[in-house]
Amino acid sequence: MTRLTAQTYTVAWLCALPLSELVVATAMLDEEHDAFSLLVHDENSYTYGSINGHNVVIACMPPGQPGKVSALKLVQPLNQSFPNLKIHLFVGIGSGVPRVPSPDNPEKDIHLGDVVIGWAEKPGVPGVVQWDLVRYLEDRNIEPLSTLDKPDRRILSALGLLLRNRILRRTRFPEHLKRLQKLASFSYPGLEHDKLFKSTYRHVGEPNCSSCESSQLTERLPRVNQDLIFHQGTIVSGDAIMNDPQRRDEISQRHHGALCFDMEAAGVMDHKRCLVIRGIADYADSHINFMWQNYAAGTAAAFAREFLFTIQPLEVNGIDSAAEIPLASFNTWHSNIAATSAPKVYFMVPFQRNRDLIGREEYIQKLETKLCVPNKHCRVALVGLGGIGKTRIALEYASKQENSDSVSVFWIHASTAERMEKAYREIAKEARLVGAEDPNVDQLRLVKKWLEREDSGKWVMIIDSADDEKLFFGEDEGRPDGLSSSYQPLGHYFPRRPNGSILLTTRNRKLGVKFAGARLTTVSGVIAIPEMSISESKSLLLKKLEENDYDDSDLTELVEILENLPLALVQAAAFIGENSQSIGEYLRTYRGSDSSKIKLLSQNFEDNDRDLESKNPVAVTWAISFEQIKRNNCRAAELLSLMSVFDREAIPKSLLMSDIEEVELEKALGTLKAFCLITPEKSRQAFSLHRLIYLATRNWLNVTGELNSWTRKALVLLSQLFPDGTYENREIWTAYLPHALTVLNSDQLPASENIAQAALEFDVSWAFRQKGDYNQAERMAQRSLDLREKVLGKKNLQTLSSLSSLAIMLSYQGKDEEAGKLHRRALSDYEKMLGKKHAETLKSKILGEEHPNTLGSIDNLALVLGYQGKYEAAERLHGRALGAREKILGEEHPDTLSSVDHLALVLGYQGKCEAAEELHRRALSAKEKILGKEHPDTLGSVNNLALVLGHQRKYEAAEELHRKTLSAQEKILGKEHPDTLGSVSNLAYLFHQRCQYQNALPLYQKACAAYEKTLGSDHRLTRQCAKNYSLLLDKMRMDSD
Repeated sequence: MTRLTAQTYTVAWLCALPLSELVVATAMLDEEHDAFSLLVHDENSYTYGSINGHNVVIACMPPGQPGKVSALKLVQPLNQSFPNLKIHLFVGIGSGVPRVPSPDNPEKDIHLGDVVIGWAEKPGVPGVVQWDLVRYLEDRNIEPLSTLDKPDRRILSALGLLLRNRILRRTRFPEHLKRLQKLASFSYPGLEHDKLFKSTYRHVGEPNCSSCESSQLTERLPRVNQDLIFHQGTIVSGDAIMNDPQRRDEISQRHHGALCFDMEAAGVMDHKRCLVIRGIADYADSHINFMWQNYAAGTAAAFAREFLFTIQPLEVNGIDSAAEIPLASFNTWHSNIAATSAPKVYFMVPFQRNRDLIGREEYIQKLETKLCVPNKHCRVALVGLGGIGKTRIALEYASKQENSDSVSVFWIHASTAERMEKAYREIAKEARLVGAEDPNVDQLRLVKKWLEREDSGKWVMIIDSADDEKLFFGEDEGRPDGLSSSYQPLGHYFPRRPNGSILLTTRNRKLGVKFAGARLTTVSGVIAIPEMSISESKSLLLKKLEENDYDDSDLTELVEILENLPLALVQAAAFIGENSQSIGEYLRTYRGSDSSKIKLLSQNFEDNDRDLESKNPVAVTWAISFEQIKRNNCRAAELLSLMSVFDREAIPKSLLMSDIEEVELEKALGTLKAFCLITPEKSRQAFSLHRLIYLATRNWLNVTGELNSWTRKALVLLSQLFPDGTYENREIWTAYLPHALTVLNSDQLPASENIAQAALEFDVSWAFRQKGDYNQAERMAQRSLDLREKVLGKKNLQTLSSLSSLAIMLSYQGKDEEAGKLHRRALSDYEKMLGKKHAETLKSKILGEEHPNTLGSIDNLALVLGYQGKYEAAERLHGRALGAREKILGEEHPDTLSSVDHLALVLGYQGKCEAAEELHRRALSAKEKILGKEHPDTLGSVNNLALVLGHQRKYEAAEELHRKTLSAQEKILGKEHPDTLGSVSNLAYLFHQRCQYQNALPLYQKACAAYEKTLGSDHRLTRQCAKNYSLLLDKMRMDSD
């Protein structure tokens, strides 16, 4: 790009809004130039370029600092840095004043997107007037004290040519406007969105006027096209934002029928070198419409570009430069600006600036952008978990305004109605409002009305700790404590005028959305504050601790267990400092019991950045949220209580729906999400709790004596919903298992629910068996049996189910002798109990030894006998079970097919390979048809068939089946599931049989190591695998010798 010097720039293009006016100004350049160094005192940022041979410097006011004083601060260093500037084009948006057109000239009416030039049609009428700097005369007339007359003769000549070109349709406006098409959101909004309401009708409802009455629209002559239309006339400029159409019309008539209002032009009325160009973005009424702001900035920029195509560079060079203006003239203008009667500026913030703030710049910049839109009343809500740092961010934003000479800042603590009224009363006293000392005057209404007046000046109000939705926006809830006048929700007393903006901090997202006036789908006025990053958290801790000698791993662990929560980090630092501890010592205390954690989180500490009347400890600050939720939404409080006795992560929505309708559930979940207490998973079918919230909620329940009852409810609920531990139910039990374990391992389990507890432990043991975690499966089965024997007695069907289950789990553990004893006991008791006309027997119409439970015990006992090498006895029992199951359940029932497989296995052990192969193929064919090819039971049959084929030296077919099984099991069960390891071991043994030792060796090593880790060194499968591996090594040594 080209780089010039400051002396070569002759045209200054001034604008006020970086995100719209500066964008379109840059888009209008023919060429953009490289930046270069300027005078040290010049703090402006500039964009350089050229248009039609003119060298143009673009200067923009800082975000959020509108008004003539800010414009003056922009122009002063500009003129000093660029001594050869000839003309200033002040290009941007303004508010239009509608006027009645004649039928033969409908374009005389001002529409949104039109352009107004500060150039009056009548002789002697100024182009720009500062409407709020006037002298009131005795005859009730007024005399403006600051005006900008018609521009320089050369500028007027160019404007005359531009008027001619418009009539002859020679302008390049369509070409210039095409440049906007490349910019997102700068296109023409359409005439249907250009709505002018009667001056007596005020705005209601949403910002887009969707709730405003269409009958109140003004009838206007239609526009036939969307060509750029510009108007000559007076522009009135002042510090106040105009949103009152009746006042608008009154001021317009006083000042020669002014066509436009703005806030900055009065700051650049230094000489006839200035031309003010304004695109109309609204009608200076209460019907604010942001839709037109970008396009209006674009039409003003297009006019400025056309002007620079009309006036030639040689003509511009003939105009006096900034350096040639008489100093006395400049000083007179400067004095007029300074003499404006500005409202008093207040800074009522109860805290000192937070010098320890780490990070968060992104959110402060967002506030500066969103709260500082000229001529608009802006509202922004900072939303986040209690202790996340909302108040610190708001304080930093407020502190940046402390030295402003034009913006007041008022801090309102709004945790209760009483505290909000107290803050308003202090404002009334500070501003010396009439009625401030009168106890009978409603201070809330008094301050609201004052702030909505223009003479209160510009202001920002910060509403801190506004968490109670009913207090601020509720209806028919009764009057909150603390208010001294007829009740209105507190939100009614938030002023809503363009001269001020409001920032609110809240834990309640619903309240924040309602306050910001945004729809849930477009919450542009709501800023969610997340946790700090790990690096930011570390920096905050170190800054608070002032500690140089620390272990980085300890520091990392501390910020992680406190989940990067600023309040928790500051509290921990305070405790460490006060007790002269190291980070490691604090961690050792924290790692203790939950009660130790809660004690640490409940420690009070001094924090100069927090409200003196608020409770500082983390546990206490969240207890306030819990109580608030309990008052306003009982269901949400109940839901949080239930969730806090489950595992804190991925709590399935289905676990929360037992006794609540879906609409009610969604509302309750919505409340918890609004307070940032729970976080939805990606699927939105499960929810997690923040680690510290989880601890604090459990502590809250413990303090209120409710932890035991909620644990009981969770236990009963899980015992009803936890499914059978079958492969088909794996998705459900996998999701429920962590929560079942949390409840079952709780020290709050009530003795009154032993039956429910035993039922849940029974189902959980089978889920662990399916996972291949046989240790846990045995433990849960034993617990279930112990409870059922204690409560129901040994001679009970449920007890016998637990007995059989434990026997099976022992068998999987390789504890065959113990398993055999329990199976025999179960078989004996089943035959005795079900041999008579027992109700359970009659239900199935089966007697005695043919009851399915009896047959299950027979089959399980036979398995154990097989493991012990008692093959003939095992064969007899398997045959008996198979025959009965075929008769009672049918040939293709899964239990029947299990018996087929089991009989085939014991035949194979005895060398009856052909019979075994036939039975395995029968079982496999039926399972593939009924269960599917990738069901774990089907894969078990594939593995069994491969084994018997190997015994028959059908190695290639056996290898193919072993590989097929192994691949599917690794995918479905995982690489360390015992069934998968069995396939690894079997494939190794097959290679061993075929003398393919190098193939067998790594598989044996893998299987042996994993078996020992998963099942232990004494398990029969571990021992058998180790034995085969040892034989292989011996064989390899013999062959090498």
